[in-house]
Amino acid sequence: MKVSTGTADEFFERSLERARKIDRGEKLIPEITLTFEDPAEMMQLLSTQRVRIIECLRKNSVPISELATILKRDRKAVSRDVKLLESFGLVKTHDTPNPGHGKMKVVETLAAKYQLVATILSKEKDSNLLPGPFEVREQIFFDGPEQTRSEGIG
Repeated sequence: MKVSTGTADEFFERSLERARKIDRGEKLIPEITLTFEDPAEMMQLLSTQRVRIIECLRKNSVPISELATILKRDRKAVSRDVKLLESFGLVKTHDTPNPGHGKMKVVETLAAKYQLVATILSKEKDSNLLPGPFEVREQIFFDGPEQTRSEGIG
């Protein structure tokens, strides 16, 4: 699963390219991409606490109550975050019997690998936000040790 920033035009271009591959009889690699036009919205969804939830789930499915204990957070706060992540298709939940206590909600990831990419470019030298051309690219791979960050000011 790839979570990134991009424009609607980029989304449609990716879709057209996939359609062209199908027309040519090429095999498509299954992938899920969640794209935000505004990097701030992506970062709001993927807060530090929500990313920690995904990281905890990468090896095993975990009940919300156990997830809250692992993360040392309030169960209701974790439950709200899981619900939001689920609404964006980043995780899924299912109820399972909890002997003697009814049922419990178990959380699991939808992908073996999550890639987060945020690129912020400013070409306006008079920008109040960033001085001159500036690029920040974040890539975090939850399935392995690779974590990269590069910054450039030009």
